Amino acid sequence: MRSFGLVLFVIFLISCSSEKVKTENVIINGQIKGYDGSQLFVSNPVNGVGHLTFYDSVQVNQDGSFAVNLELSKASFINVVIPTRLNERMIIEPGRSYQIEIALSPTSVVLKVLDDSKPLQDILGRFNNPRYVSMGMPPLNSAMKRQDISDLFDNAKASELKMLDSPNLKISDDAKELLTIDRNCFYAARKAEVSWRRSRRRPVIDQDTKDLWMDAVDQDQIIAGADRSPWYGHYLKALFRSKLYLAENYDSKNESIYDVGPDRHAHYYDGINKYLPDGLKESALATYIHQESNKSQYEKSLVDISKQFNSKYSKSNFSKYLQPNIDKIQKYFAVIEADFADGINFISNPNSVNSLKELSQLFKGKKLYLDVWASWCGPCKREFQFNTNLKKLLKEQDVQVVYISTDKATDVEKWHRNIKQYELIGYHINANQRLKVDIQNHYGSGLRIPYYLLLNGNGDVVKNHASRPSQIAKLRAEIDAVF
Repeated sequence: MRSFGLVLFVIFLISCSSEKVKTENVIINGQIKGYDGSQLFVSNPVNGVGHLTFYDSVQVNQDGSFAVNLELSKASFINVVIPTRLNERMIIEPGRSYQIEIALSPTSVVLKVLDDSKPLQDILGRFNNPRYVSMGMPPLNSAMKRQDISDLFDNAKASELKMLDSPNLKISDDAKELLTIDRNCFYAARKAEVSWRRSRRRPVIDQDTKDLWMDAVDQDQIIAGADRSPWYGHYLKALFRSKLYLAENYDSKNESIYDVGPDRHAHYYDGINKYLPDGLKESALATYIHQESNKSQYEKSLVDISKQFNSKYSKSNFSKYLQPNIDKIQKYFAVIEADFADGINFISNPNSVNSLKELSQLFKGKKLYLDVWASWCGPCKREFQFNTNLKKLLKEQDVQVVYISTDKATDVEKWHRNIKQYELIGYHINANQRLKVDIQNHYGSGLRIPYYLLLNGNGDVVKNHASRPSQIAKLRAEIDAVF
């Protein structure tokens, strides 16, 4: 078996000697049946290779037709996505055209491939591709030896790759290579996952576990083509962890600096630079920054490592995908460190407001639209993106919006940060326990937020479970009906 360090050195030489990538156009023509205005996204290749982390929106015509043009140097995976409804993977090749159809209905979304690549796409659909590498693991017990575990995963991989040898399947060498790399990456990541779990449970890593680590990461073809696989990130983590546990004799306590704490991003950034070969560093760093900044946790340390990335890779094609998220983080801190915007008002003596009736009395006959939310509630905050239309509607109808937070008293700082971040113009109150009980009584069994109500000038609830800001047409009709 070739040594781990030698593999990295070989890949380093390959990456340094590579010439500028030549690409060919790929066209995907599609039709969305039952198109309802939903946004469509396709993962976009970077440097001629498909990366499922980076997406561009697709212009869909009123009749549901669309066309996607991509530049590829090699066969690649792409994802076709309608947020919360569709996430379908395809394999595409340079210089080819594809035809797909997406059928939308209230209860389902189905993507069909209509061209002659359908048999290949069907095989891709039969491959084991769980959401996480650890999902659906076969039963393993602590007494199993490295060879038994390796054989289990290798046999599963061989069974899937055997599908590519079907005499009726038309598949190019490039596509076959891509799918082979992908399966190697996936099952290497699975072996590494088992190795990592065993390493964390044992005070001293035994030789059998070390050998399983090396089975997972010491394979030339995976390292050479890892960035072509959707399991690339999992493979990189396996590579990274193997160096920590084997080269530096880390344990789970030491590894935690990469998972928690204020310096975790800096540690990870430094670790990638230290342990990964040069040919993988740029995409690994970009993928890490993008995935972490997508979590909307607004961490300043991500801004710092992004600056380091831009300095080191000043002409990186990944930058256009990273910068929007970094800009959001910088804007977030500019907003929350400033004073509250004009129009944001807090109700005085909130502890004396014990019911919706008492709340309405503070507004002296004003019609109210109540938004019951919390700073921890993702669906609540997603509705805030529609507040521009909401503000316009309520102004036309002379209705005042009141935001009722159900946050704990200990989370006042988070509550205030969210008000600033989403620029929630209107009146605010953090509900005391008695007001929460009254809200629960109006809602019915099992309060779920966001929750909206319309109150008339007398404080009567004239529309319980009113429509959300994202349902502005329905909300307009409800306001017209009750006022």
